[in-house]
Amino acid sequence: IQESGATTSFGSPAIWRRVLPFCHDQGYKLPGLRRLLMAGAPVPPDLIQRAHAVLSMDADVFTPYGATEALPVASIAGREVAPGLLDAMKNGAGTCVGEAAPGIEIRLIQITDEPIPTWSDDLYVGLGEMGEVCVRGAVTTEVYAEEEGHTKKAKIHDADGSVWHRMGDIGRFDSEERLWFLGRKSHRLQTETGIRMPVPVENIFNLHPRVYRTALVGIGPKGSETPLLVVEAVPGEYPKGETMTQGFIMQLRDIGRRI
Repeated sequence: IQESGATTSFGSPAIWRRVLPFCHDQGYKLPGLRRLLMAGAPVPPDLIQRAHAVLSMDADVFTPYGATEALPVASIAGREVAPGLLDAMKNGAGTCVGEAAPGIEIRLIQITDEPIPTWSDDLYVGLGEMGEVCVRGAVTTEVYAEEEGHTKKAKIHDADGSVWHRMGDIGRFDSEERLWFLGRKSHRLQTETGIRMPVPVENIFNLHPRVYRTALVGIGPKGSETPLLVVEAVPGEYPKGETMTQGFIMQLRDIGRRI
């Protein structure tokens, strides 16, 4: 960025988790950067805040959402997320990926692993309810070459000849038609009390200053899975000694009781 004079930079959150702390530790600012894009995985609010600390006030972070089969689908600016939507994320709303990109239609349908040959309005879920993300637009692919089985699982044909792509993600719309990402459909937990998605829970725990990342997984048969949280501490921040370790675990359990 410094040598080339780049004004736009794109990378996954994993890259920026290395670059931004380095900038902070070395006292580097990136005033020439106008747009910093992060995509490829959910972007935590703290990473956006770290980016804002090295950017000028008129620059911003953008987190485009999409897939190889449909990109872009939606996008949101970082200064809209932090602090505007940060409280919602802290309270388990998931990760906001913004409004539909120009020319893209987004619909949420009932969650199923079965193929859906033809589109029907009966598939829709209500506002605020979670469902599988389906998209349609000029950038959406219609077939997987020589992969008929995958095509059947991921594509839905509409009566007008167009094709909807099933993203394999679960989301929900808020009252302002912004899409919130809740996690991959294949990662959903099927518990005795219903479906639980990982990202809203992980976002909450990831705000702990000692936590680097977490993964909510299910133990046991589908339909009666028990949620289990796997926690990775920030490198060098895992408490030393049994007393401090137990204190760290108790802090995490206290967070869990409030969810």
